[in-house]
Amino acid sequence: MRRKKLIISFLFIALMFFVGKVSAYNYETTEVRLYSLRNNFKVCVKSPLLTTEHNLYIWSTFDSNRALQAWPGITMTQENDQIYCYTHNASDNVRYDFAIFNGNSKQTVDLNTINDSKGIINALLYKFDESGKNNDNKYVGAWYVYDTSKLVELVNTAESLDKNQYTVESYNNVKEALGDKVSPSDVTLDNYNNYNLGAYYVSKLNDSNDILDKLIINYSDSENRYSAFYVDKYNELALALNQLEKRKDIVVDSSITGGTISASYNANSDTSITINANPNTGYRLKSIRVSKIVSYDVNNQPVLGDYTDIDINNQTYTYSFQSTDSMVGVYVTGVFEKNKYRLTFQVGENGTISTMNDGEILSPVTVEYDDDYSLKVIANEGYKVNKILVDGVEYQLTNGVLTIENVRKDTDVTISFSIKTFTIKYGTDEYTVEYGTTYSQLLNIIDTSKTGYKLNYITDKNNVRLDDNFVVTENNELTGNYSKLTYRLTFQVGENGTISTMEDGEVLSPVTVEYDDDYNLKIKANEGYKVNKVLVDGVEYQLTNGVLTIKNIKKDTNVVISFSLKTYNVKIDDKDYSFAYGTSYEDILKSINTNKDGYKFVGLKDKDGNLLDNNYKVKNNIELTTVFESIKKDSNNPYTVDSIVKYVLIFVVSAVLFTFVSYILLVKLKRKNG
Repeated sequence: MRRKKLIISFLFIALMFFVGKVSAYNYETTEVRLYSLRNNFKVCVKSPLLTTEHNLYIWSTFDSNRALQAWPGITMTQENDQIYCYTHNASDNVRYDFAIFNGNSKQTVDLNTINDSKGIINALLYKFDESGKNNDNKYVGAWYVYDTSKLVELVNTAESLDKNQYTVESYNNVKEALGDKVSPSDVTLDNYNNYNLGAYYVSKLNDSNDILDKLIINYSDSENRYSAFYVDKYNELALALNQLEKRKDIVVDSSITGGTISASYNANSDTSITINANPNTGYRLKSIRVSKIVSYDVNNQPVLGDYTDIDINNQTYTYSFQSTDSMVGVYVTGVFEKNKYRLTFQVGENGTISTMNDGEILSPVTVEYDDDYSLKVIANEGYKVNKILVDGVEYQLTNGVLTIENVRKDTDVTISFSIKTFTIKYGTDEYTVEYGTTYSQLLNIIDTSKTGYKLNYITDKNNVRLDDNFVVTENNELTGNYSKLTYRLTFQVGENGTISTMEDGEVLSPVTVEYDDDYNLKIKANEGYKVNKVLVDGVEYQLTNGVLTIKNIKKDTNVVISFSLKTYNVKIDDKDYSFAYGTSYEDILKSINTNKDGYKFVGLKDKDGNLLDNNYKVKNNIELTTVFESIKKDSNNPYTVDSIVKYVLIFVVSAVLFTFVSYILLVKLKRKNG
């Protein structure tokens, strides 16, 4: 028994040593091990991450990992706007030593629960938020006493203990910490904001019921956390005291930009820390360095010793040291740098790009996150920027400058150029013509035709005549100088007639006539002749009062004019005859019958009774009558010329008939004798 008292006294002295230094300590109450919940207990959770689902999965490693209920566990009941709880009332005596809070696709790490086998703690509360997220996307928080009524009762009991039967160690600290500020009606977590940081120890010896052996209260206002634990005597006392040992300080560089770095001790370890690095949007982690803090200077700034650069290629960043290392803490710093992106340029022909200082751009260009990048886009002479596509989106230039704002990814820039075009106005027409078009090419583009006119030359807007050296370099207004087209009238005039101008002047073929003009000329046949036919390019024309008019001349034209003798109607004895002008008297007689039995032809007389003489020639229409006189017969000569002719004809016919009959008879006779 004396040995036990000596051991307890030693432990108490050790504890008091830690109590004296507690104001500078950092206690991690979530790392208390080997505790469990048994039979009647209440567990609660508070987290902004669990919005619609609040589950408790709790199991026992003492009973083959027996779970209270299959994953995701028991649905917890809401107690207020933020806290959800589960109350367990059973007598199965199972020690549930691990728990996981989960919901909304988020969960905590595997949590050691707190031993409440003696029913000192009415309810436990576990709090966590986004800041506790580790590299496995699980969350670490802290345990709190949710209902302190039994603790208050025990403390009040300790205050009234008989000093002869109980030893209350550090009693004043207990009273100071809990004292009048704790009562059954005033037990919420927020009420402990003003408590002093400290560790407190209450010992009740010679108690056969072992109601309370140790009560250790740890409160850290820097993390807004209040926790209360008790331990069984002897077998677990040393472990609880180890939890009160001072951990090395963790100091994170507060001047880090571009992201945040946090560090905390790993579960169940006082010599290993996990470092979390969270780059801001557009940044990436470049390096992490952990230095040993040898001491603090007079301004309480860490004096750094050896350092270790952490391999940031790993998924998790950890740093370990020896508890015996000569150091008071670790100093964690890091560097974040902006993400860098590539601008790749595809520049077409007939243009270039350059920096704003007219330097060469070597594609790809590296640009930091969210920065702007500006460059000059310059088309060659006679060309223009056709299209600029930045990742397929068309951009416009501002005064020849392309600005790509807020670059946040690798970007492709395509720039194309096209030849400049200008508006050339000619007359009432406008033409789009490319830069550099030559004069000869221009004549093939613009319509210089003007009906009935020929182009002499073209002048520009400054009235300068264009020549073969002209090229298009700007918008221009051109004017054509024209003159009327001329055509040739070629005349082929036959014999027995003439042509003359309307003023009776000579017509010298060919005659030049302007486009669309008319041309008039006189056509005169010689005496006794008439105009036979007038052909204008093969088309027969008629004269009007001896005048040929060729209208609207629009081409070279051939005119063929022929003449023919006039013909007149000569009526002889009520029979019409047509004779050409100048037909002689002799030729007239050849055309008529001048024979009449018993009469002799005397001649022809006109309607006035005048006989025509042998010199008569046809010169007009005329009516004539044949003149005969009777012939007297000779009684002594019966054979007139007519009778002789008749007899001769009778003789000839008779001879022919005789000869034919004789031939027929001879042929028959030969056949018979044959």
